[in-house]
Amino acid sequence: MRSRLLSLAALLLSLAVGAHRMSAQELRGTVRDSASRLPVAGAVVMLVTASDGVVGRSITNQLGEFRVVLTDAASRVRVVRLGYRPRVIPMPAPSNGVVQLDLALVAIPITLESVRTVAAASCPERADAPAALALLEQARSGLLTTIVSRSVTPANMKRLLFERMMDGNSDRIVHQSVRIDSAVTTGSFGAVRSAADFVQQGFVQDSGGIRTFFAPDAETLLNDGFANGYCFRIMDAERGRPHQIGLGFTVADRRRERVDIEGALWVDTAARALMDIDFRYLGLDRRYDEFHAGGRVSFQAMPNGVVLVDRWNLRLVGARQDTMTVMVRRLESQQRPVQRLYAQEVGGELARATWPDGNSWKGSLGTLRVHAVTHAGRPASGAVVNLDDTKYRAVADAKGDLEITDVVPGPYQLVVIDPELSPLDITLETGLTLVAARDSIFHLGLDVPTAEDYAQHACVSDTHALGTAWILGRVTTPDGRSVAGAKWTVQRHVDVVGWVDIVEGGRTGSDGLFHYCKLALGTPIKVIAEHPGAPNASYVVELTEKLTVMQLELRPKD
Repeated sequence: MRSRLLSLAALLLSLAVGAHRMSAQELRGTVRDSASRLPVAGAVVMLVTASDGVVGRSITNQLGEFRVVLTDAASRVRVVRLGYRPRVIPMPAPSNGVVQLDLALVAIPITLESVRTVAAASCPERADAPAALALLEQARSGLLTTIVSRSVTPANMKRLLFERMMDGNSDRIVHQSVRIDSAVTTGSFGAVRSAADFVQQGFVQDSGGIRTFFAPDAETLLNDGFANGYCFRIMDAERGRPHQIGLGFTVADRRRERVDIEGALWVDTAARALMDIDFRYLGLDRRYDEFHAGGRVSFQAMPNGVVLVDRWNLRLVGARQDTMTVMVRRLESQQRPVQRLYAQEVGGELARATWPDGNSWKGSLGTLRVHAVTHAGRPASGAVVNLDDTKYRAVADAKGDLEITDVVPGPYQLVVIDPELSPLDITLETGLTLVAARDSIFHLGLDVPTAEDYAQHACVSDTHALGTAWILGRVTTPDGRSVAGAKWTVQRHVDVVGWVDIVEGGRTGSDGLFHYCKLALGTPIKVIAEHPGAPNASYVVELTEKLTVMQLELRPKD
């Protein structure tokens, strides 16, 4: 027993010593500006081997501090930061197993000629080539900060992903859908192809007639494959971009039937920060030229050194089938579908981000405040308001007030989610609309519609006199899909005779819905749904309420 205890004690001692050794194997320090002595946030600190391999990296925080776990293979420390001259330092000797390294970086002009140049060999000679390659090298430092900060300091992010249909080739949004994604993540946006794949295959993939458009991310632009496959230039100054300089890029080797991009990466020379990437697609059908297909990715630098993507979007070209009348021989008219093109946008915004160190960030988005009342003018406590075709939703409090935050700019329609109708996937239109804008608060008053309002509107359209009881239902498959064209019948029970038809109602529409309003309270009824390939479904109920809502499920035959 004693030997086992000694062995256990030795093991615990060994583990403790090992843990101490592992925790001690760390490079720590600070990075400051050589002139101002102020901390430099967002500098990338890399552990480099004798063969130039990177075996560890971190970034400096708002105090210029960094920590990175050491490995035996590391022999040098390389520090880079956009707007500063890179430094490479031999690994200092450890003290008690810890390497302390405090250093200063020298600020340099953004377009100072670089000592390391990479570019496609087939690019034409340009007078601004040295400045462009210097800017490329500086931009790569900024892109590296974006990549490293995502992995070193993951954040809890609320991301808003949108899809927009535009009015033709204009910027007016006809319809917008938004979904919300919240998670602890290492990034807000990332490409799904490598830089080498983009250079070889382009930025569009065609599979089964479905075209998928891609956008470059930080990894793409940082990769040597991108630098070797594209030509670079200094962009002309733009009035709306004070203190910014643009690095233009275009593919070096244009090929037929391959979609490439050209654009610019913009850098703020005063803040020494990446601003955004603007690009357009090359090689699309010439019919698409007027739609200006392309995209934008913008960056946001945080005080804690993290650089994140706060907005991104792709402007694409969509097509829909319209029907038009054309004149043919003998002046006969016929309907022929034609393809109409329109601009569409997909992308997203970062609404909020928080980090374990207490730092946080909030996007410049809109807020909607609604005061909801009943038809009688009382607060509609518990009313659920939704922005149609989005995940924006809120519940009115005891005073009838509700608030929806982080609203992406664009048009919306307000709808009400009624608990009685929600199983039928029906929302109640309110007639209220808004066009959200950044950093704006919208106030709306809402007279909350009810399920009976919806049913009464449907019943009036029947041109029948309204009864004292109404039914409203949907015919679905087991997985909730609507069944169009299902035959529905309403029956009532008669003593001795049994169930007899009140009405052979008709067929469900594309939404699977049906309704009937010429009924009396207190009547026991059976509703039957029929459709080829499925056994009949039925619903039996006694009409004790003004409105009865039901769902009939058609199951496939065994």
